[in-house]
Amino acid sequence: MFRSGDEIEDPAAGVRIVFRRTAAETAGSAVVFEAFLAPNGLIPAERVHPHQLQRLEVLAGSLGASIDGH
Repeated sequence: MFRSGDEIEDPAAGVRIVFRRTAAETAGSAVVFEAFLAPNGLIPAERVHPHQLQRLEVLAGSLGASIDGH
């Protein structure tokens, strides 16, 4: 189980994730993390969140995304 401050890294995808708040720490209401992407880095695999809100904030650079196949 992840805790705040834990990090995971996928050098092949060029991404490092730092957990800021976990489901266990928020009684299941949120998971908050920062994803640091290398230039041309990828967040692996498309994901579907039918009952969850996902919010992204780009602090520097640009980000491409696909939503409902668009």
